[in-house]
Amino acid sequence: MDMRNLSTGMADKFIVSHADNIRQVEAIANEVEEQLQKKLNEKPWHREGFENKEWILLDYINII
Repeated sequence: MDMRNLSTGMADKFIVSHADNIRQVEAIANEVEEQLQKKLNEKPWHREGFENKEWILLDYINII
């Protein structure tokens, strides 16, 4: 979702993904982290949800 025109100031982009089980949730999050590290040399500023893996948040400041 493009958030740039909203006054929230939360982030420029907000990306939502869905998975059917915790293994898929973890795999998606790990792949996002790996590809952003490899291609853009970016690490998340904040990450949470890896404990229970029902949901995971990766915060790259301008993109959540």
